[in-house]
Amino acid sequence: MIALIVFLVGSYGIGRYVLWQTRLSFPGSLESSVYSIGIGLGVWCYVLFLLGHVGLLYPWLLMSLALVAALPAFAWIVRDAVRSPFRFSKINLTLFDAVAVLSALFILSITLLCCFSPVVGGISNDEIATHLSVPKSWLALHRIAVLPDPSSAIAGHIELLFLWIMAFAPESGPKLLSWICLVLCLALVYNFTKEKIGGPAGLYACLFIAINPLIFRESCTAFTDIPAALFPLLAICALWRYSTSGKKALLVLSAFFIGIGCGAKPTVYFYLPAFFILCAVVLFSSQTRGIKLIKSLVALGLLISVFAAPWPVRNVVLSGSPTFPPPKFLYELHGKPFVFSGQPYAKKDALALFDYYR
Repeated sequence: MIALIVFLVGSYGIGRYVLWQTRLSFPGSLESSVYSIGIGLGVWCYVLFLLGHVGLLYPWLLMSLALVAALPAFAWIVRDAVRSPFRFSKINLTLFDAVAVLSALFILSITLLCCFSPVVGGISNDEIATHLSVPKSWLALHRIAVLPDPSSAIAGHIELLFLWIMAFAPESGPKLLSWICLVLCLALVYNFTKEKIGGPAGLYACLFIAINPLIFRESCTAFTDIPAALFPLLAICALWRYSTSGKKALLVLSAFFIGIGCGAKPTVYFYLPAFFILCAVVLFSSQTRGIKLIKSLVALGLLISVFAAPWPVRNVVLSGSPTFPPPKFLYELHGKPFVFSGQPYAKKDALALFDYYR
């Protein structure tokens, strides 16, 4: 737990420094803190990717880097607490509202306790077969190595974040990280809904998320879904802030987050068309028209491509496909099986896995 606190405070410190350098600020302490942690987690993804490919995934080095970032962050937190104590705005709740909020808190408390339960399940359980076994192997080898199981090529940014905390808390660490990502998502949803509709609506929006069986079940499981969802949500919120402030740095931040999301889980690629449509609407409504609008979207696309590139490029170099399993249309162009972990991966294998995903 202490290691996780150091990791999150260090992430906050990294993000806070980036916001300071880009001169970005947000209306409230809650929103600013969530953005700072999100930026820090994103930067950690790239740092761990680099360290992994040069063979430097040693626990002492990971903790040292986190401490370097955490020490100034603690000073910032203390200074901010003295200058402007963090507080929620007052919300007038009915009895029914209060019961709903207590229900959501109860669910979050139960799932937090479940994070400390043992990991169980057969080899078909993705938590054990991929999301925990891959970073465990990388830690043992001190590098991001090609592993014998072809499905290990699914791993990406979230497995790297799991790797950091697994160096110090192999059982509960990844599950706690997933739970914290859910709390960060709830904070973003609350902040957005409160500002758009009102405080009670923000609380109910959080409640609807908390009571979703799939979400609260995965919040205490070492799955990638909730941590991966955090980054597109941050991207959308950054785009929303751009629509009200017009600061171009927020567009870059939005591209950074959606790029991190693409490297976190390939399903984020499916969000890109909707994201670009949303970007076009926001830019158009902010008086960015004609050729300037097209240039802005092209620049945004290039930024996303750069931020999303590390894992797809690595996969292309090693296997010829940017993702595992390879997209079906690539088999028509490739004409022969792709090779993952030294093993041929035919089209029928990919189709079988797609059936499983559905």
